Order: sequence, then C-alpha cells, then structure tokens
Amino acid sequence: MSFISRPGLSIGVLALTLILAACSTAPRQTTYDGTMPDTSRMTVDGMLLKAQKSTYPAKGQLLLLAAGTLLDEDNLERARNTLDRIEPNRLDGNNRNNYSLLEADYAILTHDSRSALEWLSTVSTYNLKRAQRIKYHQIKARTFELDGNFSLNIEQLGQVLQYLPKEDHPALYQTLWNNLLMLNESQLLDILMATPPETLKPWIELAVIYRTPGELENQLTELQSWELRWPTSDAVRHLPQSITDLKNAKPYQPAKIALLLPLSGPLAQAGEAVREGFMAAYYEAAKKKLQVPEIEFYDSASGNPVELAQKAEDDGAGLVIGPLGRNAVESATSNSQLTIPQLTLNYADTAQSLSPIYQIGLAAEDEARQGADRAWKDGFRHPVILIPDSDWGQRIANAFSREWQELGGEVLTTVRYTGNGDFNQAASKLLLVNESQQRANNLRRILGKKLDFTPRRRQDADMIFMAATAANGRQLKPALDFYFAYDLPVYTTSGIYSGHQDPAKDRDLSGIRFPVMPWYLNRDSALKDVITQEWPSSTGQYGSLYALGADVWRLYPRMEQMSRSAGAQMFGATGTLSINTQGYVERHLIWQYFDNGRPRPLTREYSTRKTHAIHVLDSNDQEPTG
Repeated sequence: MSFISRPGLSIGVLALTLILAACSTAPRQTTYDGTMPDTSRMTVDGMLLKAQKSTYPAKGQLLLLAAGTLLDEDNLERARNTLDRIEPNRLDGNNRNNYSLLEADYAILTHDSRSALEWLSTVSTYNLKRAQRIKYHQIKARTFELDGNFSLNIEQLGQVLQYLPKEDHPALYQTLWNNLLMLNESQLLDILMATPPETLKPWIELAVIYRTPGELENQLTELQSWELRWPTSDAVRHLPQSITDLKNAKPYQPAKIALLLPLSGPLAQAGEAVREGFMAAYYEAAKKKLQVPEIEFYDSASGNPVELAQKAEDDGAGLVIGPLGRNAVESATSNSQLTIPQLTLNYADTAQSLSPIYQIGLAAEDEARQGADRAWKDGFRHPVILIPDSDWGQRIANAFSREWQELGGEVLTTVRYTGNGDFNQAASKLLLVNESQQRANNLRRILGKKLDFTPRRRQDADMIFMAATAANGRQLKPALDFYFAYDLPVYTTSGIYSGHQDPAKDRDLSGIRFPVMPWYLNRDSALKDVITQEWPSSTGQYGSLYALGADVWRLYPRMEQMSRSAGAQMFGATGTLSINTQGYVERHLIWQYFDNGRPRPLTREYSTRKTHAIHVLDSNDQEPTG
C-alpha cells in the first residue's frame, strides 16, 4: 500500500489550502475566506448541489472540494465528472494550483504518470502553501514510483518529510523503506553522495546495510555502528521489522560443512558451477578475516544421496548442502534421518521428512507462479497458455494455472508446440484463428461465392503466458503478432533471456515481459567480478548456478532466523530471498520487458499501458463480407 495514494494522508483534499491538517492522523479542519460556505457537515452531494446554486469563486471552491473528496474515496468516475465541471480560467491563482494538483492526482490514480507530470508542470510552486507543497511532492513521488524511477521517488519523499509536521508518520516511513529497498546498493550510495535532507540520510544508510549482499556477521556489526551514529533518528525509533529481526539473529556457524554435489556424470558441469560460486564467496569472507568453516566435498553422483548425507554427519559436518539433482533431492527430503540442518539445491514435489531440511533452487515453476501473480496485479484476468510439449512445459503450465486459480481466476486454454516447425500452427490454434478461417470456408460453401475475408483472433483473452527458450521465443512472438495478438501482453519465465544483451537477435522478443536474476543486471558486484574473471564460463548458460553457489554461502547462517521472521529477506544474486515456515526458500526476481531487443524495467505505468503497435488489420472489420 502506498502512503501517498490512500486516504490516510489525503491525496485529494490535502491539496486544497482549505485543509490545514497535513498529517495522516489529524482530523480535517476547514477555514473559510468569507466567500466559501461552511462545508464541514456537507456530503459530496450537498457540495455539488450547493455548487449548482453558487457563482464563482464559491462555486469553484465547492467543486474542488467535492472532487478532492471523491478522489479520496476512489470514486474516479464521479471525480472525473466533477473536475470537468470546473472552469479553470475562472479560478484565482491559488485555486488554479489546487485544480492542477487534483488533475495530477486523478492521473496518478488512473496510472497515467505522463499526464500527472504535465499537470504538475502547470503548478506555480513559488507561493504554494505548506499543505499544497506536501501534496505536490507526494504526487511527484508517486509519479516516479509508477515509472519505476525509485531514485527520484526517494528524493521527493525526502521533500515530503521536510514539510510534514514534526511528529510520527508510520505510513510514510513504511513506504519510504519499501521503496528504498527497490534500489540496489550502488543507487543508494549515489543518493547519499547527492547530499539528501538530514531526515533522509539515516534511512538511506540503513537500506545500504540491509540491501548490500554480504555476510551476516558484517551486517550486524554495521547495524550497531549505524545506531550509534543516529541515536535520535525517526529511523531508529521506527525501526523496520525486518531490521529488528536481523538484529535479533543468531548466526548458524557450524565448524564443518559438507557439500554434496555431482562432480562426475551428466550433471558434473552444473555441480562444479555451484561449487566454484560457493567457494568464491568463501574465499572473499576469509580475506575479510571472518570466521569460516571447514569444507568437505562429496560426489553425489557416486552414491545414494541419503547415505552420503548421513556419512557427512558421521564425519562431523554440522550442515549438509546439496544434493542438486531433482531426483536426488526427492530422495533426500523423503528419507533423511539427519539430526543436523540440510539445505538442498533443488525442490522436492513430495512432503519432506522430519529432519531439519531447507530447500533452494532455480525452478522455473517458481517463476511461473510469479508470472501469474504479476499479471494478476497488472489487471489481467483471462490468460491463455503456450508451452513446449514436454514435462518441463507441463510443470510450468501447472504451476501458473494453480497460482491463477488461487488468485480467483481461470485459464482459458493451454496449447503445446513441439518446436519442429509448428510455431505458426500453435499460435493460430491458441488464438482460434483457424476457427475463424473455418467459419469463412463454411460461409463460402453455403453461399457459393467468393468472400472478402480477414481472419480474426479470439476476443476473450487479455494476455498470454508462454514458456520458451530465447531461440523458440524469437519465433513464437512473431507468429503471435502475425495472428493478430500484437496487442496482447506476453509473460514468460527467465529462460527467454540469454543473460547477454543482443538487440539484433532479441528484437523479435520486443514487448515480452519476463523475470530476471540480479546476477544478470547488477554490474557493480565485486563478487561477480571475481567469479567472471576466474571462471569465464560463469557468463554463459551456467551463470545462474555460480550465482546460486554464492547465495548459498551467504544464506546458510541466516536460515533459521529467516524462516521464523515474516518479511525477513536476503538480497542475493539469484533474487530477493525469503524462507517460509516449511523451509522453502522463495526467490523473487526483477521484472523486465524487451524494448527493441533490450531489457528495460517493467514499471507499473508500462504494465497497465495499452500496447501501441502498428495494426496490420482493422480490428472492427475482421469477419467475412459478401
């Protein structure tokens, strides 16, 4: 929930200089200039009725107050109608500012950040009252939030903090904290270097400590130093729950760790990638003189994973990490007799044993569930699914469909493709273009004459969820566009992106929305630099496994604390990690979309924008005519 878009600290009525109370907990107080009737007990209908019988300037003030109240109530249709009744050229300078602020507010609530900025540009900021100035910066902050520009969003929230009364504003603090965490450590440091307001500095420093991936021991030490630097700050008095949980964390530090990885056989390269990522993080910690455990490796391809894990415990390990393969993890979670924690590197489908087992992995099913959640939040309700004809494709479709049903929706249909030259056929079948063609053929046969005919796609779908590799996606997306789905948003998993920007090849993927690991976006990671220099293969298809190994090193000391603390997170190379009460590590990725073949942040504003494409056909004339 955004602090600046809900009625608590009013977005509509707070804009008016009639409203003196600017904080979220203060009651509204109204003052009058002699021409303004007392509206303290009026309903919106009463204000509008009074406005009909009044003349300017009182009429304008009544309409402004009514429109602001309607915006606070999220009654956008009536608010729009009320704003349309106002004659801006008959308002004085102060109320013209109020009118522009309300128009900008309406644009924000309809997710139109461009219009909001245009309206804000018409505000005369020279002589704004305090309530108006707060309102101005609130809207501007929300505009940048919609655009995904959280650096500028934080800058505007800092201005809001400057002008608010000196009292507690918990809703604002929570929004500020949430949005700070949308920035990586490099972006946070850039804001600090730009000399932000003093009220904002402790919050930014705290976010840097929490957001920067590193060892738990370091974070706890830095937190103590931060509290000593800012003893009277609002950030200390309103410490985010995630920070409180982190402060109370007791790192798990076994003297010996066993890694069960496939170091021979068909999964050897994958196992080696995880091992090298883990050990790179290990050596980085050792360089910092941090406490590091003894590490012993076991080749999981050489024996039964359950027996190997038991042997590792018998050999003195206090933690077992692995195995990696799905079947091995399935066996480990259902048959383990360990009395020490185990962190598997894949997910099991069946219920796990009573042993203390945690599970992390890079499963595409997780991404499919996130795709369903993101598409639902973006406002879509009627998906169709396009998947490869394989077990992998079916698992992804099942994960998406189950999540969609839990959200309250229903998938219209699922179509499979083999990848053997049937991309056009699959796209046509998914969009029911073949049925449109069949209807035309039937009409030709019945009427016995040639018809002018343009096929049309199904009209009940409002989005497509697709599972595909980058190579297949480059053929599927043009096929979907050819069959008139150019205006349907397409969501997919991270497999659509190779990890390297290649605009020439990926131009055909433009518009596709996909999640991606921070590993492929973050260019300021010292650990990633070490790994890519030492192991060039980490930039290829195994890059995500190197990232997984590095994350596992930083995750294991926090596992118990994170599983018990709702909202506890670790910002890793494979995503933002959290652990549920069943020990399942949930990975949240960064959503992007292809723009002329290049990944761009998928903002809320873009997500809800109607697709602007060159329409090959007139959508209103796609059936046969005689």
